[in-house]
Amino acid sequence: MNNYSSPSEIARLGEKLYEEKIKTLVEPTNNGDFLAIEIESGKYILGKTAEEALLKAKAKFPNKIFHLMRVGYPGAFTHSRVSQRQHSYDGII
Repeated sequence: MNNYSSPSEIARLGEKLYEEKIKTLVEPTNNGDFLAIEIESGKYILGKTAEEALLKAKAKFPNKIFHLMRVGYPGAFTHSRVSQRQHSYDGII
């Protein structure tokens, strides 16, 4: 089926395909959409959500491996950490 040794190898191949063949086709009109790249063929599927892109990709290319990206973003998902400050009111009633 495939000879990919690790998730990082899959990501490397997906990023390479995106930069070399797909980026200029999708970024002008699909910024913010999700993109599932079938890494063996370089074909891709777009969706408004990650789930939509992956479901469409699995339907079109069953049993294949995909690299998921978000068009115009450095990664498919972002996260942030909110820090709460602890306030001490010793002596205040």
